[in-house]
Amino acid sequence: MFARPLPILVSFFAAGILSAAWLAVPGRVALIAGSIVFLFVLAGYLRRWPKNHWLFCLLFMAAGFALARSAYEQLNPELARYCGHWVTIEGTVSRETDVRPESVYYYLDVQGIALGG
Repeated sequence: MFARPLPILVSFFAAGILSAAWLAVPGRVALIAGSIVFLFVLAGYLRRWPKNHWLFCLLFMAAGFALARSAYEQLNPELARYCGHWVTIEGTVSRETDVRPESVYYYLDVQGIALGG
């Protein structure tokens, strides 16, 4: 393949993550495309294709794309409409506060959310 494959594979993986931010492809389509690339890589390995290393790089890109798309799709659609807006949340604290050196997290049982500060 290459003398030092890790930086190249990491670059392709990162390119897959970045392309997932720009392309709104459903996760299932990305998974199917990644499976097809995997089958081509497997066929190239079994048949000893000379340029199979580029397919292997494409496999890393597809893996980054699929992982990033699945992370985007886990966003709760009810909360998506509040993204980028100031909100007022009413509720009760459900657990002990999680205090960290750089931040504090409050766990709430939410009774209501209203747009505006």
